[in-house]
Parts: sequence; C-alpha cells; structure tokens
Amino acid sequence: MNRLCALILLEVLVTPAFGQKTNPQLRQLEDWLRQYSHGMEFHQSNDVAYDSNITYRWKASYDVLAPIHRMLTAQSRTTNQSEEAAQQAILRIDSIYAATRRQLDEDLDTIRATFKSLSREATESYRYEYHQDGADTINYSIAFDNGKGKHDYPRLGKAMRLWNTYEAASFSYVSRKEDIWYPSNPDTKLKRVLVDRRSYGNYSHIYEEPRGIPEEETKPFDIAAFEAHIQPALKPLMKLQGAKSYPVYWQHDKGYEDEVGSYGSLMYGVRIRGDWPAGLTTGTYYFIPAQHKAEAIYDRLDSLAHDYVNHHPEQPYRYHHIPIILRVDRYGSIYGDVYFHINDIVENDSDDTDDINSTKYNLRCYQDDDGLHILSLTTKGILWIPKGFQKIKRWVNGKATYRK
Repeated sequence: MNRLCALILLEVLVTPAFGQKTNPQLRQLEDWLRQYSHGMEFHQSNDVAYDSNITYRWKASYDVLAPIHRMLTAQSRTTNQSEEAAQQAILRIDSIYAATRRQLDEDLDTIRATFKSLSREATESYRYEYHQDGADTINYSIAFDNGKGKHDYPRLGKAMRLWNTYEAASFSYVSRKEDIWYPSNPDTKLKRVLVDRRSYGNYSHIYEEPRGIPEEETKPFDIAAFEAHIQPALKPLMKLQGAKSYPVYWQHDKGYEDEVGSYGSLMYGVRIRGDWPAGLTTGTYYFIPAQHKAEAIYDRLDSLAHDYVNHHPEQPYRYHHIPIILRVDRYGSIYGDVYFHINDIVENDSDDTDDINSTKYNLRCYQDDDGLHILSLTTKGILWIPKGFQKIKRWVNGKATYRK
C-alpha cells in the first residue's frame, strides 16, 4: 500500500442486493465512493438468539498522508540515488498527493450535499463542522424510523440522542498536523516524523430488516448444506495446475499458553494465555498458485456465500465482503486487518463460543506471494489459526508437524 496515500480500502458492494431496500440517496453516495476508489465494506448478520432483525452495514474509511519530503530526500540519498532522481521521486509523490486531495475534496462535497438533503426527511439529524488553523473536523448523523416502528439500535455518533431507529448513517472526518512513525515496514527502523497534514474519514450506514420468519422456525447453521452450496466455486479449482487441498487439524487445550508471545488466531498478535478455553479446528485448506486469478476465484466464492445466507434467514450467520483479499506476510500478520475479525467471508453465530462442545464454522481467504489460501473450517470451542498454516499438516498446543 502506498505509504503517502494510504487509502485503507475495505469492502465493496458487489451485488445490487446489498441495499435494494435502503435509502436511495445513501445508495447513490455509496456507489460514488466505490466508483472513486474508496472501498465499501459490507456486513450482513442474522443473530437469531438475540434479535428478530437481519442487520446490514456499509462502511468506508481512508487515511491520507501529506508528502514527507525531508525524510524521502534523506532516504533517497542513503540508497545512492542522485539528487535529480530524488527530486523526480518527490515530484511524483506531490502529483499523487495532489490528485488524492482533489478527489477527497470532491468526496467531502458529495457527502455534505447528501447528508444536507437527507436531514430534511430524517427522524433526527446532526451536522457539525469546525475549521481553524489547518485543523478540520466534520461530524454528520442521520436516522430514520421509516414508519417501521422503534428498534433498539447502537449509537453511531456522540451528538445523536436517539438511535432506536430502523436506518441510520454517519460520517466523521478530521484533518490535522500529526506525528507518525515512518516508514511502516517491520524490517526498517522507525522514525518519528511530523507530517504537514493527515486526514481520516469514516462513513457508516446501518439498516435493519425483519427476518420474516417466526422465532420457532429458527435453526442452527447448516454447515454441510453451506459447504455443498459453495462447491461450484471450490470443485473446479482442483483442476487448475498446481492447485491442492489438505485436511486441517489444529488443537489447543485449556491451559495452553503460547510462550513466543504471538497468539490469538496466532496470526493476529493476540497472546494466548493459560485461561483461554480449548479449541479443536478441522476442515479443508485449499491452495491456488499465484499464476491463477485469485480475485475472480474470491468473487465467485463470495457470491455463493452471500447467496446462501440470503436464502436462509432461519439460520444464524455473519457475512462480510471486502474488495481486497487480505495478505499474510512472512511474520504471520495480515495486511489490511486492523483488528482480528473482519477477514472472514462467512461465520455462523453461536451463544457458546467458549464451550468446547459448541461448533462454529468459518470460511476465510488470504493470499501471499505464493498464491491464494482458502480455509473452510469447523471449530469446537475457540478458533486459533497457527502462523505458517500454509505449510502445517498438524498443530497441537504449539507443536507443528509440517507437510513435506
């Protein structure tokens, strides 16, 4: 990702079904953000244990840095570049930043116009802007009950009082001078740098829709039926040159503690401590070499997963779509994943996630320089994904057996 123009691109709307019943002006705004390179993250969840609604959520965020000329010039000289080459690099950086700022300003104008228009018909709305000495703050919020009645609803903006509505959207933005650590490369010594300007923006839109079935008709997530539904995407992959599949077996017992200090799903940097519940994960790992088009495979798999949950409102699930396939680096960390939950396509919800007898399913996709990695996982207890899972045959309490 470009360090100077770090657009954190999350999920994109991939089918018209992602918002057919939502406010048309918000849909147009989201189409605009998608069109101009801002990824739209999409979540769809059905929590049959606690709620009678299906929840849909769209989210976009970005992080734009001003050029860091002095540091770049110093770095270019230390890499034996000529002064002319260094100045040309800086001009290219300036050009990229200028284009990004122009697009960002256009986005802000579009967002302003949309929220201003919607505030006239909203059940409740809030608009705030502050601009002084190069510091900018913008906060917009709107909420609708759409004649559907009141619902308990999470609060999206600190300025809003009532979030028990059916549909709501918010936008927050701040731009200011800021100290940052640069460059963000684990192999390079970090330095503290004052940038001229750093701009953050976050857009969120949530819509709730009644599930449409009686509570007594709800059922557990049907893992076998889901895996059969996605087979049209997975089965042809095994005919591709170099493609392979392997069984998964990962186990950690209650009381296991990772002594290395990297834990959680082991890739995520969360420490496993001895009081964590046990977990046993089995399933299938699919590997597709890099010469094949990973994006097309991912889109097909994602489309089938979304089709399944749309046809099964009686089952609990969490569905996520992002416009990029998250990368796993050689340290086991995931690029683009700020916290450790956004990276699964489908996860079935469960009340008893700490119970070794409870069963959960996850469908996940990652990529690295070798290719695309697809995990179709069934877990009893807590899921931990070992670092280096791509080459592991079996993993039990930190001891790995590798494939030859």
